[in-house]
Amino acid sequence: DSHDSNANMVQEYIMLNSNISYSPFPFIDIFVSGKNMLNRQYEIVHGFPMPGIHFMTGLRLRIN
Repeated sequence: DSHDSNANMVQEYIMLNSNISYSPFPFIDIFVSGKNMLNRQYEIVHGFPMPGIHFMTGLRLRIN
């Protein structure tokens, strides 16, 4: 069999993610989230690379 049994193995990697939030009022959260802060190249599914460093910002409203 010419199939390489290691071809679909996922390599090890280290991820660094960060989240910061601030609540100016009891019903509002403002947040910033950073993913893959070390800019690692990795794949969870073979052949589909994950994005490098990326950030998200947002607002959460809590309504009782």
